[in-house]
Amino acid sequence: MQKPLKGIYAVCPETKNFIDLKKKIAQCIDAGIKLFQIRIKSIDILLENELVIKDIISSVHASDGLILINDFFHLVDRFNFDGVHIGQSDGDISLIRMIIKNKLIGLSCYNSHMLTKNVINADYVSVGAFNTSVTKKNISLIPKNFYKELINIQKPLCLIGGINDSNFSKANSLNFDMIAISNGIFGSQNINKVTKFFVKKFQEVN
Repeated sequence: MQKPLKGIYAVCPETKNFIDLKKKIAQCIDAGIKLFQIRIKSIDILLENELVIKDIISSVHASDGLILINDFFHLVDRFNFDGVHIGQSDGDISLIRMIIKNKLIGLSCYNSHMLTKNVINADYVSVGAFNTSVTKKNISLIPKNFYKELINIQKPLCLIGGINDSNFSKANSLNFDMIAISNGIFGSQNINKVTKFFVKKFQEVN
C-alpha cells in the first residue's frame, strides 16, 4: 500500500556535497520528516555521487519515508527512488507513467490555469509560488482567487515557494496536504530545531 502523501516535503537544494546533504537529511528524519526530493539539474553530478545518494535513499526508506528525484525519471529504478517530480514542460507525463509504472509522479503546476491538463497521470500536484524564494527566480505568486480553483483537483496538493519559519503559519492555514520547503530547512543554522517546528505546527492543523 502506498504511503500517504502528507506532511512537510523537504526539497533538497542544488549541491555537490552529498556527504553534507546526508547529514542534513538525517536531521530532518530525526525531526519526523517523511517526504524528500533530490533536486539536482546535472545528471553527471548525480551519477558521480550514486553510492552516497543510494545511501541517502536507504536511510529515508529505513525511516518509512519517501524520496523522489527531480526531472530524471529514467534514473528512478536505477537509484531506487520512489518516483519523480516534473514540470509541465519536462516531457510527456503519460509516457513517463508508462516508464516508471507504479512509482510516484509529482507535477508542478505553479499557478497555471491549465493545471488540469496533465493531472490525471500525476499522483500529486505542486502549486506556487506561495512567497518569493531564493531558489526560484522570476516566479509569480499565486493570486488569491486561484486557491478556489484547486477544489476541483482530486489529487493531493503541495504548496511551494519561499516558505520558512516566519510565514509557515500562514501557509499551514491553507490546509494543503503537503508543504514543500527548501531553503527554509537546508539554509537554516539549526536544521533539527526548525524541522521539528514545521512538523509540530503541521500536525497541529492536520
